[in-house]
Amino acid sequence: MPHEVDQSFLALPLRPLADAALARARALGSVHADFRFERVRSATWRLRDARPAGSSDTTDLGYAVRVVHGGAWGFASGVDLTMDAAAKVASQAVAMAKLSAKVIAAAGSDERVELADEPVHGERSWVSAYDLDPFDVPAEEKAGLLAEWSGRLLGRRASRTWTPP
Repeated sequence: MPHEVDQSFLALPLRPLADAALARARALGSVHADFRFERVRSATWRLRDARPAGSSDTTDLGYAVRVVHGGAWGFASGVDLTMDAAAKVASQAVAMAKLSAKVIAAAGSDERVELADEPVHGERSWVSAYDLDPFDVPAEEKAGLLAEWSGRLLGRRASRTWTPP
């Protein structure tokens, strides 16, 4: 079953940031530029001897600009959600492409990035596939399951003897 992008993500200034970055890349002479905005949520649970020892729940938010300029790829990323910052990230991506082109030339290569004739795909959204949202599982249930697994592992370890080589 496909999942929808949640409204809190869609409320972020996605389009204005992309517009600022892509306009700057174009103004600097890039023949191609793309913009990606991501939010990644992660959770970590730690156990020690089958007992909870801590957990964390983090969300990483940021964007990236990739360009082709002067026959080379350039890439830069940022987290500041202002239009000026997005334009600066695009400038950094162009600077990286210029540097890459110099490195390629210094290596004695005349290799250049040539893009395939591909139509623009415009704005797209992706949501990871899942059957059960792990962030909807109650903390007690997660801790209990991990403690059970850890206890079983500890029991296996205690039943084996190990002799160093």
